[in-house]
Amino acid sequence: MNDERSQTLTLLVAELNAIEQWDAEYRLIALPDVDDVIAYVNRRARHGKIIGKIATLMKDLLRPQPELDTYREVRGRPRKRRS
Repeated sequence: MNDERSQTLTLLVAELNAIEQWDAEYRLIALPDVDDVIAYVNRRARHGKIIGKIATLMKDLLRPQPELDTYREVRGRPRKRRS
């Protein structure tokens, strides 16, 4: 399962790099066409979505595994749920 997540993470980072390259080229255009501006806005939206997905994947990858839950090992009982 972690292998799939790390592969997805690699693909998302590669897409971010491609977006950065396209945006760098866009910034060099003195008077961009309407199509260029629309493409830039769409890339910025996609950039934000990718960052969110990467954050979620990293949180899942860094989450402690249940068998390594040190709180339960130290306390010997599960945490109480707050209501």
